Amino acid sequence: MKHLPNTCPVVHFNSEVMNYQPQKHEITFVLPVHFWKAEVVFQRISDSFARITVPIKCNQESRHTVSTEVLSRGVWRVLLSWTEGSSGYCSEETIEV
Repeated sequence: MKHLPNTCPVVHFNSEVMNYQPQKHEITFVLPVHFWKAEVVFQRISDSFARITVPIKCNQESRHTVSTEVLSRGVWRVLLSWTEGSSGYCSEETIEV
């Protein structure tokens, strides 16, 4: 885990934590079961105004799925952020739709 000044600790994803499945139009990822708040933000690289925020509901599951069907074709930055206890975490990936 890497700490950046004035930001949350960055957690680097691997295929076991976050998985983009273009054929299914979805991203799946694993969060701690008892997180307080989480959201996924999609931002299109070529258009800083194209931004979609998806809140993630806390439930008893650690695996979550977010649809990418509403994303237009192109390269998107995916930022997942969540809080667990008093600590905040985030991770960033780039996907091509």
